[in-house]
Amino acid sequence: AHEAEATLDLHMNTVSSSLKTLSSRASALVQYLEATKNGTVPTDYRLLRQVASVCNQLPAVDTDELSGEFVGDYNDTLMVNYLASITKGTNELNDLAEKFNMISTQRGGHHRLA
Repeated sequence: AHEAEATLDLHMNTVSSSLKTLSSRASALVQYLEATKNGTVPTDYRLLRQVASVCNQLPAVDTDELSGEFVGDYNDTLMVNYLASITKGTNELNDLAEKFNMISTQRGGHHRLA
């Protein structure tokens, strides 16, 4: 269970880092395009064609559809976290019951949990 949590944490950190990098690069592109539009930066048509090419490769997404997918993915992530917490708690409870049973048996008691 601990390996699965470590793997999930590593994956989530990698995804988070990738999204931050993507956001930073997208912001830089937006700033460049605004500066070009305002005349602050000279127009480089070759670079603008490259930006247009990248933008044309992105799928056209309806914002309602994207919002629904995001909410679905977010709910799935929450469910995985809840299940991981429940699994961890169940394992800890099982360990505690085993310890109680071992101590009870060593003392000659007849008390047993589960």
